[in-house]
Amino acid sequence: MKLVKAFVTSGRFLAKSKTYTAINLAGLVLGLTAAFILLVFLINELSYNHCHSYHDRLYRIISQDKESGTKEALAPICLVTAIKESLPGVEKVSRIVRLSFATGKVFVKRNDLFYHEDDFICADPEIFDMLSINFREEVQGNLLNDSTQVIISSKAAETYFGLENPIGKKIEIKTCGRFYSLTVQAVYQKLPWNSTIQADFIASIKLFSEIEWDVYPNSASSILSATSSIYETILLIKENIPFSDIEKNKTKLIKQTGLDSIGANFLFQPFNEIYLNSEDIQNDCSSKGHKSNLLVYGSLAVFILLLAGINYSILSTARSVLRFKEIGVRKVLGASRKQLVGQILTESLLMTLVAFPLSLLLLGLVNPFIGQMYGYEISLYRSNILEYIFLFAAIILGIGFLSGAYVAVYLSNLDPLTALKIKLFSFKRLNLGKVFIIFQLFITLGLLIGFITIFQQIAYLVNRDIGINKENLMMITFNRKEFTNYNRLKNEVKANHHVVSASGVSLSPPGYSNTTTSLYISELNKEFTVELIAIDYDFFQTIGVELLFGKEFVLPDSSQTANTTIVNQEIMRISGMNDSMVFSLKEPKIIGVVPNFFLNSEQTAPVPTIFFFRPSLIITLIIRYKEGTEKELSRDVERIWRKLAPDQPFECRFFDREFNSTYTREKNFGRIVASFSILAFVITGMGLFGLALLLSERRMKEVAIRKVLGASDLNIMYQMQKEFLVYIAIASFLAVPVVWYLLHLWLNQFYNHIPLHWYVFVFAILAVGSFVSVILIIRTRKVIKENPLNALKYE
Repeated sequence: MKLVKAFVTSGRFLAKSKTYTAINLAGLVLGLTAAFILLVFLINELSYNHCHSYHDRLYRIISQDKESGTKEALAPICLVTAIKESLPGVEKVSRIVRLSFATGKVFVKRNDLFYHEDDFICADPEIFDMLSINFREEVQGNLLNDSTQVIISSKAAETYFGLENPIGKKIEIKTCGRFYSLTVQAVYQKLPWNSTIQADFIASIKLFSEIEWDVYPNSASSILSATSSIYETILLIKENIPFSDIEKNKTKLIKQTGLDSIGANFLFQPFNEIYLNSEDIQNDCSSKGHKSNLLVYGSLAVFILLLAGINYSILSTARSVLRFKEIGVRKVLGASRKQLVGQILTESLLMTLVAFPLSLLLLGLVNPFIGQMYGYEISLYRSNILEYIFLFAAIILGIGFLSGAYVAVYLSNLDPLTALKIKLFSFKRLNLGKVFIIFQLFITLGLLIGFITIFQQIAYLVNRDIGINKENLMMITFNRKEFTNYNRLKNEVKANHHVVSASGVSLSPPGYSNTTTSLYISELNKEFTVELIAIDYDFFQTIGVELLFGKEFVLPDSSQTANTTIVNQEIMRISGMNDSMVFSLKEPKIIGVVPNFFLNSEQTAPVPTIFFFRPSLIITLIIRYKEGTEKELSRDVERIWRKLAPDQPFECRFFDREFNSTYTREKNFGRIVASFSILAFVITGMGLFGLALLLSERRMKEVAIRKVLGASDLNIMYQMQKEFLVYIAIASFLAVPVVWYLLHLWLNQFYNHIPLHWYVFVFAILAVGSFVSVILIIRTRKVIKENPLNALKYE
């Protein structure tokens, strides 16, 4: 009953001050909504692979080179058998092959046409005992016993079979120019969004072996040898078995398999860490996130909640003069300090409780736009909302308590005689109130500097000079086993009047490439790990790279291509050679040196690279075309392709578009930071506007007296603003070193990053100062226009 009475009393008081209540409520609703969205982002990023029942017992094997420390997500074949025999603590082991990564593009036939499918994997049957894969109906017989069986997702079943029952039906796939007929054995529900393993088709690992033998009959035995690292391998340890028992037998296992003789090592990566801890792992097709983004999301959420809470505290403190008589009367009538504190905290909690459903309603309204704005398609109003409801409720109670705590303690400590005096309360005496304002401005400055710097860094990554001319480059990638008319395609394309130059390369830019080898230079007695890239004539001319020294492979001087290479500047740097030493080497024979450039969008640091002439290894034709002829050239090249490969789909790509699209995640991150930082400014502005409203009303007599004594409007505005200018100066003094340090740490995560510019800090300080000044000027002008006689009347 007392609680109900307290809420009724609180509601009456809040209803009296509609303007201030509306400002407080709007700030809380916006703050809570923004914080909830950011927390959902953060929790979802942390939830990857938690969708699998045994996620805490699953591990992935990471191969590591002892000398270079290079890590890759592929493990030697021999480990699977050895683990089963030597590690009794391991319950299950399964190999996984991403077929499009291992053999090339995979096409699935539908209505006499083949469609490209990326999510096609081959795996051991044990995978179904390790991952949470839910079948649509009970499975008959053993899964994936032979190479002709396939399991498909409900999405694939709908795409390829419509309403028909697909079980027992055939699907035809094509890869490497060969066709394979598979029988659908079962249908499973699409894997959850927060699984790093995504697949619409799961075939037997035996299918992959069969493809390798078909495509590489002369070398398949070496490709599939025991020490070849071609499989992603995951293992499930037994329940209640400490992982340390598995780890301590690792050295013994390496010796048993003979991998120590080739300098190999392997690590066990917890399955839960794949998404956020795999940035340094090569040959990894799993989804990846950035740990630094989590810190930004969490910080933004906390700052926005603090701003909303501080707004409430500042306005409630400044408005507390209206309650002095009320507090004095209640104390005279016997109200205890505990009762007064409870009443004022109830008002604060009531405000947040009203804000809670409004923020959830606003969350529902903006939910459809979250995916469009941030590329984040996670639904907030399905089963996963239950995971967040308790967290949201705790935040509501925490903000409600913290927002009202200072005001409650302050007002409950008032002396009844002081409280009953008809004397205006001086805001200048509220020291903690000043701290709130300075802290609010500190957060606002930090967010503004932070989001400007983050945007500059993202723009730099997207637009940085990668050493080649990205514009007007068309690419056609093909499988060498399917398409054998590369030379004819190149020659016919070069004859087109829209084409400036054309050449080929043994990778698919701007995608990932990691064909490496050890290079030993006898003259220097040094060994290096280098990347190998096969190219055709006129390659550097086509991509817009000028050689530093020497010459590139060009017709008709074919003699230069025999056992000759071109190297990049990074090889000279790590070897310490100068240009005369480079050209004097006998092995490798070097005819040219090119500056460091990046064909791979994921590559940030220069990699020592050797380019060699080998048209037989080309998989991508790169075409430099005249500006503005993109559409005409696309039609002409497609016509040539249809003539040379009538049974193969035509797909052309453009380097600049694909390069920029690889930074979609970074761009979305920038949008999130920008939009929520702007929202934080709005919340700060609402609080400052409310505070300016209160202060100007309480200083109307002071303004009136100054006007009567002849003070100018400009002088009055300055007097009203100078206190806030001091607050901004203090907040700037505190914010600059803290923000500089944090941004320095964040930028150092990138190999290529911008410097911290002093003018960003100056701009932020001036922007926030102007922002506060405009709010105060707008309100002060209204007070100045009032007739002084009205303000000087006896109340």
